[in-house]
Amino acid sequence: MVVRKLRRTLLFALIPVALVFVAFIVLLQTALFQLNPLKIGFKRSDFQDCTVFFKDTAGSFDYAKVHAIMEQNEAVHGMHYKSKVQVIICSRQSDVDKYLPLLDPTDRRTAGSFAEWPNTVYITLKAQQKYGASPGPVAHELSHILLIQNFGVLKIALLQRSHEWIPEGFATYLCNFPDYFPPDRLKAEATAAGIDMVNGRLFGSKSDSDFPFRVRFMVYRGFVAYLFRTNPPTTVIQFLKEACEKPTVVGSVFQENFKKSFENCVKEFWQTS
Repeated sequence: MVVRKLRRTLLFALIPVALVFVAFIVLLQTALFQLNPLKIGFKRSDFQDCTVFFKDTAGSFDYAKVHAIMEQNEAVHGMHYKSKVQVIICSRQSDVDKYLPLLDPTDRRTAGSFAEWPNTVYITLKAQQKYGASPGPVAHELSHILLIQNFGVLKIALLQRSHEWIPEGFATYLCNFPDYFPPDRLKAEATAAGIDMVNGRLFGSKSDSDFPFRVRFMVYRGFVAYLFRTNPPTTVIQFLKEACEKPTVVGSVFQENFKKSFENCVKEFWQTS
């Protein structure tokens, strides 16, 4: 009788443990796939600073170039990567939906690349087909990974939510997407998109959410380029670091570093673009 009770107690104790274990295994194949050490069904290629996982093909981009991209990112950001990165090639949209379930469904279907804590870049088939051998998508996401590794995912997530122009502006400034219009066409393209350039805001009387990400990112890139063009690089880098460290007081950080308000700087940016 005692043995039977003991077995029953152990059984009831093991059931929740088993359920947690099964749930963890499921997460490793879905939302936590970047932490899965096995990545069943994927092939693997190792390079100096990154490991690439893919099913069918890794595409035409030469991932041996990641080392140079990371060095460039470190120089522009004024900080260093903390660990080797991994790139996961999603050959089907279903892979993106499975591995990144917490992302907005629209973003999962429109964006071509994503960065995930702590060191993972996802590249979609769409990005491979669109950009081919261009380093644009990889360089863009590696900028996000650099900030996440240095300041933590929570601070960068807060910065992304409240001042998207900072992480996306620096990432787009570095990546040189071949299909983005050149900086000298920024004002004309912004006007065509409906940005009225008033009130000292990047998108005038409208909100950034009123525009597709491609338009937003090109405006962000133009503004970051303007900051580098009109200030010592050390000043811009110092602003970036302080903004990442203190994402709730970006306005005062901007004022302190550039000796003018964000609004006045934006007005000057649009006047000279």
